[in-house]
Amino acid sequence: MQQNLLRVAQPETAVECQSEPASTAVTGVEGHLPRHGPYWDLVARNKQAEEGKQQKPKKVKPPPPAPTFIVAGSAPADLELWQNSVVLVDKPLGWTSFDVCGKLRGALTARLRIKKVGHAGTLDPMATGLLIVCIGKATKHVDSFMALDKTYSGTLRLGESTPSYDRETEVGHTAPWQHITEDELERAKQQFLGDFQQLPPMFSAVRINGERLYHSARKGEEVERPARAVCVPEFEVRRDEQQRQDVHFRVRCSKGTYIRSLAHDLGQAAGSLAYLTALRREAIGHHSVSDAWKLDQLMELLHSYPPMPKPSKPAVQITQAKPATEG
Repeated sequence: MQQNLLRVAQPETAVECQSEPASTAVTGVEGHLPRHGPYWDLVARNKQAEEGKQQKPKKVKPPPPAPTFIVAGSAPADLELWQNSVVLVDKPLGWTSFDVCGKLRGALTARLRIKKVGHAGTLDPMATGLLIVCIGKATKHVDSFMALDKTYSGTLRLGESTPSYDRETEVGHTAPWQHITEDELERAKQQFLGDFQQLPPMFSAVRINGERLYHSARKGEEVERPARAVCVPEFEVRRDEQQRQDVHFRVRCSKGTYIRSLAHDLGQAAGSLAYLTALRREAIGHHSVSDAWKLDQLMELLHSYPPMPKPSKPAVQITQAKPATEG
C-alpha cells in the first residue's frame, strides 16, 4: 500500500509525518488529524491553565471602614478622626454643592492635609438644606448615602411656568389657576404617589448622546429624553392661607426624583401650570438637617486648628566616592 507524506505547518519548524491511507487518514475530532507531540502538549497545558484562571473566583474587597460623624457643635479631640469622617451641612441659599465642597476642601487641606472631599447628592443653588459631605476615606461611602430616600419641603406657584421649572429662569407662560379647588389639587396629587415614570427637566445634568441637557436648553433646544422610574411614598400639599396661588408641600422620594419636575407636572395635572419657588432638603434617610452644621460655624472650627506642617523629606546622604587604587 502506497504511503503519503504530509507536511504539517507548526511554529518555527516544519515536521514531516506519515499519514494513514486516504481511507483511514481522518481519525481526529471533527475531521482533523490527531495532534500529538511536545508542541501540542504545551498548547493543551496552556489552555487548561487559562480555563483555570477564568474559573478562579474574584477576590471580594472588604467594605470600607465605618466613618465618624462629626456632630454639629462638637469638635473631635482626636484630629485623626477627620481622615475618615462625615459632616452634615446646611447648604446656604445661592451656593452650589460644589462650592460647599470646595470651601471645605481648602480648609481641610491647609489645616489637616486632607484633600478628598465629596458630597452625597446635589442641591440646586436656589435650594437650601441638608448636604452630606464625606471626607477622606469616607468618600467611599458616597454611593450608599446617595441611595437613601430624600425628604423635601417647598413651595410652588400655580398658573405660571418657567423653562427651568424653578425661579432660576424667567416666567415664560401663564394660565388660569383660580378655578383649582383643594379637592382638585388633592386628586392631582394622587397621580404622583407610589411608583411612576418621570421626565427629567431640560435644565438638568442628565446626559443624552454625551451632552448635558442644560447645554441644549441654554441654546433653546428641546431634546427627546427617556422618562425615569421614581417612587414617592409621601406627598402632602396645602394652599397658602394668604396667597392662594402658592402651594406648600412636603415630599419623601427616591433617588433621582426631580422636585422641579414634580411641581411642573402637578400644575399640569391640576389643569394649569406651576413652577418651584422654594425648596429645602429636610432629610436624607434618617439624617436630618436639624443635626447639620451651619457652614460658617464649620469653617470657624476648621480654621481654629493650627496648620499641619508638610511632611519632611528624608535627608539624602551624599557619600564621596573612594579614589581608585592603582593595581
